[in-house]
Amino acid sequence: MIQVLPRAAGVCLEHFGSTAIPNIRAKPIIDILVIHPYPGLWPDLIGPIASLGYVSWPENPRKDRMFFVKGMPPFGPRRTHHVHVRVPSDAKTELLFRDALRGDPMLARRYAELKDALAVRYRHDRDAYTEAKTDFIAEVLRRTNER
Repeated sequence: MIQVLPRAAGVCLEHFGSTAIPNIRAKPIIDILVIHPYPGLWPDLIGPIASLGYVSWPENPRKDRMFFVKGMPPFGPRRTHHVHVRVPSDAKTELLFRDALRGDPMLARRYAELKDALAVRYRHDRDAYTEAKTDFIAEVLRRTNER
Protein backbone atom coordinates (compact mmCIF):
# COMPACT_ATOMS: atom_id res chain seq x y z
CA MET A 1 0.00 0.00 0.00
CA ILE A 2 2.76 2.44 0.87
CA GLN A 3 3.94 2.32 -2.75
CA VAL A 4 0.70 3.84 -4.07
CA LEU A 5 0.33 6.60 -1.49
CA PRO A 6 1.43 10.12 -2.40
CA ARG A 7 4.71 10.89 -0.67
CA ALA A 8 4.55 13.15 2.36
CA ALA A 9 6.86 13.52 5.33
CA GLY A 10 5.74 11.62 8.38
CA VAL A 11 3.42 9.16 6.60
CA CYS A 12 3.61 5.59 7.83
CA LEU A 13 1.54 2.42 7.96
CA GLU A 14 0.85 0.26 11.01
CA HIS A 15 -0.98 -3.02 11.49
CA PHE A 16 -3.20 -2.74 14.56
CA GLY A 17 -6.30 -4.27 16.09
CA SER A 18 -6.66 -7.83 17.29
CA THR A 19 -5.05 -9.39 14.20
CA ALA A 20 -1.85 -7.54 15.17
CA ILE A 21 -1.68 -9.32 18.54
CA PRO A 22 -0.09 -12.79 18.51
CA ASN A 23 -2.11 -15.73 19.80
CA ILE A 24 -5.52 -14.12 20.27
CA ARG A 25 -8.65 -14.78 18.28
CA ALA A 26 -9.78 -12.02 15.98
CA LYS A 27 -12.27 -11.44 13.24
CA PRO A 28 -10.57 -12.15 9.91
CA ILE A 29 -10.33 -8.44 9.12
CA ILE A 30 -6.95 -6.73 8.92
CA ASP A 31 -6.88 -3.19 10.35
CA ILE A 32 -4.34 -0.91 8.74
CA LEU A 33 -3.55 2.50 10.16
CA VAL A 34 -2.29 5.12 7.74
CA ILE A 35 -0.73 7.80 9.89
CA HIS A 36 -0.69 11.00 7.88
CA PRO A 37 0.05 14.31 9.58
CA TYR A 38 -1.54 16.56 6.95
CA PRO A 39 -5.35 16.23 6.81
CA GLY A 40 -5.48 18.80 4.02
CA LEU A 41 -3.75 16.23 1.80
CA TRP A 42 -6.03 13.33 2.74
CA PRO A 43 -8.32 13.72 -0.31
CA ASP A 44 -5.25 12.82 -2.40
CA LEU A 45 -5.29 9.37 -0.76
CA ILE A 46 -8.73 8.36 -2.03
CA GLY A 47 -7.73 7.46 -5.60
CA PRO A 48 -4.57 5.52 -4.73
CA ILE A 49 -6.25 3.54 -1.94
CA ALA A 50 -9.30 2.89 -4.15
CA SER A 51 -6.95 1.55 -6.84
CA LEU A 52 -6.15 -1.31 -4.42
CA GLY A 53 -9.82 -2.30 -4.14
CA TYR A 54 -10.79 -0.27 -1.08
CA VAL A 55 -14.03 1.71 -0.89
CA SER A 56 -14.09 5.03 0.95
CA TRP A 57 -16.76 5.80 3.55
CA PRO A 58 -17.40 9.50 2.94
CA GLU A 59 -20.33 9.55 5.40
CA ASN A 60 -17.99 8.84 8.32
CA PRO A 61 -19.32 10.96 11.19
CA ARG A 62 -15.73 11.49 12.38
CA LYS A 63 -14.60 14.24 10.02
CA ASP A 64 -11.13 14.11 11.62
CA ARG A 65 -10.64 10.58 10.22
CA MET A 66 -10.93 8.74 6.92
CA PHE A 67 -12.03 5.12 6.61
CA PHE A 68 -11.87 2.57 3.79
CA VAL A 69 -13.16 -1.01 3.53
CA LYS A 70 -12.07 -3.82 1.23
CA GLY A 71 -14.36 -6.69 0.25
CA MET A 72 -17.64 -5.43 1.66
CA PRO A 73 -20.71 -6.37 -0.40
CA PRO A 74 -21.59 -5.41 -3.06
CA PHE A 75 -17.87 -4.88 -3.81
CA GLY A 76 -16.83 -8.31 -2.54
CA PRO A 77 -18.09 -11.36 -0.63
CA ARG A 78 -17.01 -10.15 2.85
CA ARG A 79 -14.92 -7.48 4.51
CA THR A 80 -11.24 -8.39 4.62
CA HIS A 81 -9.46 -5.13 5.41
CA HIS A 82 -10.10 -1.76 7.00
CA VAL A 83 -7.87 1.25 6.38
CA HIS A 84 -8.04 3.99 8.98
CA VAL A 85 -6.42 7.34 8.16
CA ARG A 86 -5.52 9.44 11.18
CA VAL A 87 -3.12 12.12 12.33
CA PRO A 88 -0.26 10.95 14.60
CA SER A 89 -1.85 12.17 17.84
CA ASP A 90 -5.09 10.31 17.04
CA ALA A 91 -3.20 7.10 16.25
CA LYS A 92 -1.16 7.09 19.44
CA THR A 93 -3.60 5.29 21.74
CA GLU A 94 -4.25 2.48 19.24
CA LEU A 95 -0.53 1.83 18.95
CA LEU A 96 0.11 2.06 22.70
CA PHE A 97 -2.64 -0.47 23.36
CA ARG A 98 -1.37 -2.80 20.62
CA ASP A 99 2.19 -2.60 21.92
CA ALA A 100 1.10 -3.21 25.53
CA LEU A 101 -0.68 -6.41 24.49
CA ARG A 102 2.20 -7.52 22.29
CA GLY A 103 4.59 -7.01 25.18
CA ASP A 104 2.56 -8.85 27.82
CA PRO A 105 1.09 -12.23 26.82
CA MET A 106 -0.92 -12.49 30.05
CA LEU A 107 -2.53 -9.12 29.38
CA ALA A 108 -3.27 -10.19 25.82
CA ARG A 109 -4.88 -13.37 27.16
CA ARG A 110 -7.07 -11.35 29.55
CA TYR A 111 -8.15 -9.13 26.65
CA ALA A 112 -8.93 -12.17 24.52
CA GLU A 113 -11.05 -13.67 27.30
CA LEU A 114 -12.93 -10.40 27.71
CA LYS A 115 -13.58 -10.20 23.96
CA ASP A 116 -14.83 -13.79 23.90
CA ALA A 117 -17.26 -13.17 26.77
CA LEU A 118 -18.51 -9.92 25.25
CA ALA A 119 -18.96 -11.52 21.84
CA VAL A 120 -21.40 -13.97 23.41
CA ARG A 121 -23.15 -11.35 25.53
CA TYR A 122 -23.48 -8.76 22.73
CA ARG A 123 -23.77 -11.11 19.78
CA HIS A 124 -26.12 -8.80 17.87
CA ASP A 125 -25.05 -5.43 19.26
CA ARG A 126 -21.69 -4.33 17.85
CA ASP A 127 -21.84 -0.91 19.55
CA ALA A 128 -22.44 -2.44 22.99
CA TYR A 129 -19.61 -4.93 22.42
CA THR A 130 -17.22 -2.11 21.56
CA GLU A 131 -18.37 0.05 24.48
CA ALA A 132 -17.97 -2.82 26.93
CA LYS A 133 -14.24 -3.05 26.10
CA THR A 134 -13.68 0.61 26.97
CA ASP A 135 -12.83 0.23 30.66
CA PHE A 136 -10.26 -2.51 30.01
CA ILE A 137 -8.59 -0.47 27.26
CA ALA A 138 -8.59 2.68 29.40
CA GLU A 139 -6.95 0.82 32.27
CA VAL A 140 -4.23 -0.60 30.02
CA LEU A 141 -3.54 2.85 28.60
CA ARG A 142 -3.47 4.42 32.06
CA ARG A 143 -0.90 1.86 33.23
CA THR A 144 1.13 2.29 30.05
CA ASN A 145 1.22 6.07 30.48
CA GLU A 146 2.34 5.71 34.11
CA ARG A 147 5.52 3.91 33.05
